[in-house]
Amino acid sequence: MKRILVFYDISEDRVRNEMVKVLKRCGFYRIQKSVFMGCTNEEGMNRIEGFVKYMRSKEECRMDSVIVMHLDDRILQSMRDLMRDEEEVFSNWLKMVMGKKVVVVI
Repeated sequence: MKRILVFYDISEDRVRNEMVKVLKRCGFYRIQKSVFMGCTNEEGMNRIEGFVKYMRSKEECRMDSVIVMHLDDRILQSMRDLMRDEEEVFSNWLKMVMGKKVVVVI
């Protein structure tokens, strides 16, 4: 399983809502309006990449962007300090992706 951060800038409501559905179906959690985190396998990544390819074929989406970032333990640790307002949500997500109890220290 890969730990992933996905953030996007999608102008069309219909396409943006579809992106949200794809990410939620793949087990991602929304942490901001256009930012999701989650764990996924190769099948989930293929589903996300397939949707992005579909988006790229649409003329109205030519200027949109979707960025996928793989998260290692070092990056997660650095993010933990920045998530002060979302402590409980982020802590629960870390428990899921790391498979162990996590204490967020602020």
